[in-house]
Amino acid sequence: MNHWNLIEHPDAQRRLEIAAQADFCAQWLKAQGFEVIYVDKGTRTPPRITVRPGPLCAKLEGAVRAYQRTLRRERHYMMALRHGCEVCWTAPEEVEA
Repeated sequence: MNHWNLIEHPDAQRRLEIAAQADFCAQWLKAQGFEVIYVDKGTRTPPRITVRPGPLCAKLEGAVRAYQRTLRRERHYMMALRHGCEVCWTAPEEVEA
């Protein structure tokens, strides 16, 4: 892999900052007892961290219901902002037993 392309890319510094922010958020969530499922360190701002739904999610103040539409279905999830990251989990009625 040629690392020079990453360094010379105009957005390289911004991408590095987003990745560092996502890593910090994921580590903070793990330290609080959350199970981190996925960390999106791409170019999206703010970074998105997906956690497993559970009782700790109810303690995240300011959580809002959000949705994402695709051609096949509409996916509902909950989201809260923490340390500059979107923390997302499956909405309670969509959790499979």
